[in-house]
Amino acid sequence: MIRIAAFICIITFVACHDNNKRLEKSKMQGVLWDIIKLEAFSQHLLAVDTVKRDTSKIFLMQDKVFSLHGITRKQYLESYEYYDAHPEYMREILDSITTRAQQQRGFIIQKRYGDKSLK
Repeated sequence: MIRIAAFICIITFVACHDNNKRLEKSKMQGVLWDIIKLEAFSQHLLAVDTVKRDTSKIFLMQDKVFSLHGITRKQYLESYEYYDAHPEYMREILDSITTRAQQQRGFIIQKRYGDKSLK
């Protein structure tokens, strides 16, 4: 009986411990959104001036994104690997990012061109 109780405790601990490593979908969506924007920014720098694209600076900017979200690079990478291995969850995250990008694009167009863009 004691062995069964110990086994259940160990399984529960491992299961809970594993869940703490992975970011929830909503948090992963926010972090990935910022990482994608950062990558787009760094690609823009590369197109403008190849000297400015310094990988160490990009890693520093990524670390700032992780800090902003209260996570570590390791947590992000482990979560990314998990979601990458589970395409149905990654699709949900990427769909929400796509929707967010389309909403922001519409807002920017509306702000820049007003009602003219609708005609």
